[in-house]
Amino acid sequence: MARKHHYIDPDKFSEVVVNYLSGFYRNQVEAAKGAEMSVPTFRKYLKMLLEDKEFPKGVFIEKK
Repeated sequence: MARKHHYIDPDKFSEVVVNYLSGFYRNQVEAAKGAEMSVPTFRKYLKMLLEDKEFPKGVFIEKK
């Protein structure tokens, strides 16, 4: 069975991360809802961002 891919809007993700780190969102559950993704997915990409790891290709929506 093929997995569904959920592409992430990089602007929205960046905005949510900034708001989460500045305290606008009280927890990762609220931040994940704001980013329109599951909590485990939000945590995964937040951790990758904070550890300065490269994101997988094709995850973020490319701007045209």
